[in-house]
Amino acid sequence: MAEKPIFPGVIANAGASISNASGTTKQILYTAAVGLRVDQIRVCSTDTAAVLLVFSLGLSGTDYPLGEVLIPAGAGTGGSTQWVDALAMLNNDESMFLESAAVLKVNAKVAVTSGKTISVTLFGGDY
Repeated sequence: MAEKPIFPGVIANAGASISNASGTTKQILYTAAVGLRVDQIRVCSTDTAAVLLVFSLGLSGTDYPLGEVLIPAGAGTGGSTQWVDALAMLNNDESMFLESAAVLKVNAKVAVTSGKTISVTLFGGDY
């Protein structure tokens, strides 16, 4: 156990864009260089239909599912539906901690509507 508290030293922000061309391919949201505290994963959508996103954690070449988050049509972009905090649903509204070299990934369970985009933005801190 550390004698002194350890705090993130560098702000970490990253984004992934999911479109129809992405299909259901996993997109890398963030690769933790030295360990990461994830504080928020904000999702916005221009899709006219709800989209189910799948989040997974890559460790030593193996992807482990973290969960799925339903993103309403027009979330954060249509003026009437707020953006979605995916981390709140994935980790019970708590920060998530990733070890060095862990890879956070996201993909659409079914392809996004043609011409539409899902934007996933991570806010956190590197140790």
